[in-house]
Amino acid sequence: MPDQKNDVPAISVIMPVFNAEQYLYDSLLSLTRQSFKNFEAVIVDDCSTDESAAILRKFSETDRRFKIIFLKKNGGPAAARNAALNSASGETVLFLDADDILADNALTVLYTTLKHENSDICAGIFSYFNSEGEIPVPFAFPDHPFSLDEQGIFQVLVNQMRSPNKEFMFAYMWGRLFKHSIIQNIQLRFDEEMWTYEDLKFVFQLASASEKLSFVPEKVYHYRIHHTGKNISMGIFSSHNRLMDLFSFYKTMKKILSASNSVKADTRIADNCMVNLAIIHIVRYCQWMSFNNILIVYRHVRSLVKKEEFTAALKNYDGNKPGRSKLMPLLMRKRLYIAILLLGKYKAIKRYGKDKKS
Repeated sequence: MPDQKNDVPAISVIMPVFNAEQYLYDSLLSLTRQSFKNFEAVIVDDCSTDESAAILRKFSETDRRFKIIFLKKNGGPAAARNAALNSASGETVLFLDADDILADNALTVLYTTLKHENSDICAGIFSYFNSEGEIPVPFAFPDHPFSLDEQGIFQVLVNQMRSPNKEFMFAYMWGRLFKHSIIQNIQLRFDEEMWTYEDLKFVFQLASASEKLSFVPEKVYHYRIHHTGKNISMGIFSSHNRLMDLFSFYKTMKKILSASNSVKADTRIADNCMVNLAIIHIVRYCQWMSFNNILIVYRHVRSLVKKEEFTAALKNYDGNKPGRSKLMPLLMRKRLYIAILLLGKYKAIKRYGKDKKS
């Protein structure tokens, strides 16, 4: 039985927490409601200054499956997840953000499927929601279960690089069940120098080391969309230039492509992905850009565009593919930084509305 008592938990649910008091209780409650009982929740408080710690202590006092770790210094989501991984003892691992909710049967569905299919990764359907209810997701989920071998996983990674905002399988790390032994065998941890894209880097490395993935067409995860477009696990925004984190993920993509014998493993795919992600992130930056922080955004964008590695990637960018931006890469090539910000702000208003602020 999947919930049979064992010395080793079947699942380690990992959750980083930073000032999540508004949503944390509901997220933790979704864990206690799981039909699957044989799990541990390894939760890391990243120096929250609100009531998050008190909420965590309350749950740990009433449920021994909740293991709480309090960091002494705020290190961001990567450091928090690493601390949890160092403590996790489960056969499998699932990542849950502190503002999101698991479906009541999520762990049962994912674990049962992973074991039955002898998979390294199991994924299901997820939904977006906010205070007003469910929001449509920009993905067409398959309506049937399937499994992928190593070559199939590689092809999904390639598809993800080609259309990073249209593919769902490895766009996120939360809500999937991973075999813990894969993480241990390749000694995989999150890059603590990164404050964004560290999750993509992690899941791409994990996927490329996996031999089988299974998908089940059942809704297992509910992802909360905030008014600001940010989620709790992002923590505080600092002077750290998150655009520069792209380059570490870029190197991971190129390494995966170069290691493959596939004729489709053209490293220019990584160039196009980096430019696409840069455009997406610049628009998100401009979402909260105001007179008070425009200089920060300007410096961050300029640092990215001036970088020699990014200039080289721009030369391989194909703006003729459907859905790809043509004007933004042109402005980047000409290094018209103010025009880039104005276009980014226009795109942000068009996508998110006029009243989005940090």
